[in-house]
Amino acid sequence: MYWGLYIFTTLFLSYLMAQNSKNFSFVFIILLFFFLTPVQIELNDTYLAPAIFTFLFNIIFEQNINLRILRPFALSFPLAFLGIFLVKIIKKRLAQY
Repeated sequence: MYWGLYIFTTLFLSYLMAQNSKNFSFVFIILLFFFLTPVQIELNDTYLAPAIFTFLFNIIFEQNINLRILRPFALSFPLAFLGIFLVKIIKKRLAQY
């Protein structure tokens, strides 16, 4: 329930933030990947939380910089850039016809 609400809200807010930029699709996809990348809260738990908020929580409240939480970003951002690149190539190919 909460993840569904969080995903819907993130889609809406990312759309609103990307609306004012020149490169809408790039900003929209990057914001989505930034806010929707999940991470396990504890090593032994199965509970997931957004990585950026978990990282900020650890820095502010626990005063602990744990780079384990940032590992999913190392995987998701190259995939986001690859996806954006492929979409641009496909758009260029289809625009020729």
